[in-house]
Amino acid sequence: MLATAALSGDPHVDEEDLHATACAVYAVLLGATNRGLASYWRTPSCFTEEPVREALGLGPSERVVALIHLGPPMSAPPPWLSDLMQLAKSRLTVVLEITERAIADSPAELLGATGRMREQGMLLAVDDVLSFLP
Repeated sequence: MLATAALSGDPHVDEEDLHATACAVYAVLLGATNRGLASYWRTPSCFTEEPVREALGLGPSERVVALIHLGPPMSAPPPWLSDLMQLAKSRLTVVLEITERAIADSPAELLGATGRMREQGMLLAVDDVLSFLP
């Protein structure tokens, strides 16, 4: 899901609109969590590039505030994952990359989920494991 704010050119109004849009994105993330979904907020720099903006139909005054990712939480892998792992075990090496956010949000839950995934033959990689530490 992509969240944008339409900027007017008035610095005060634009700042308020950006903050309001960010609050709306946060409300979506809270709602998703309340409904049992995992969520992630990103704002990749590619959204400032003209070909990407044109492909998305963004106007010159629109500012991308968030690219919202929603999906099942890591502690509850989708049902098809187990079947896929069994099928691929003899032919592929599957490496699951874990983001630092998953570690910071719920370390105990993550350890339980990764244990179950390792039991199914997955290899695990941790992305920027220490980046969330002060």
